[in-house]
Amino acid sequence: MPTFKDHIEAKGKDHDPVIHEIAIAKQIIQERKGPLDLLRELISNAGYREVGATEISISFTMAKEGHVFSVEDNGIGMDYTNKEQMPGRLDKFFGLGLSEIVGIKGDEFSWKGLGSKLAYQSRSIEIETYHRGGDVIKAEVNEPWESIMHTRKPKPKI
Repeated sequence: MPTFKDHIEAKGKDHDPVIHEIAIAKQIIQERKGPLDLLRELISNAGYREVGATEISISFTMAKEGHVFSVEDNGIGMDYTNKEQMPGRLDKFFGLGLSEIVGIKGDEFSWKGLGSKLAYQSRSIEIETYHRGGDVIKAEVNEPWESIMHTRKPKPKI
């Protein structure tokens, strides 16, 4: 039996921790501080210097399905690359943690890449954008919050 003075070589091995991204997204959404945090995040996304918007308009409607927020700007739009190593602005909007923390270029407002996840606590998300005058890109997510509550990842259709 080894004693305290004996040298024992450790025989450890690497462990790959389990990380449930859906649980993280759910926690981020539920920990928001105020009911207008989503609106603040959408405005800051539109107001980012690189977007170049000179006008941002916000509308709020109460429909029978619920509250509807609409944020429009005259900026350059969001590009979509569908590339994990080079995500566009739309990829970052729907992704989790695609930010400077993991080495992906961020902006002056959202260096963590978490704020837009607040949009997932809704019945639907609709985005219409184009990047620098290119083709229109339409993205829709139906029942994102219900998906998260059932431990499923929301699936945007682009």
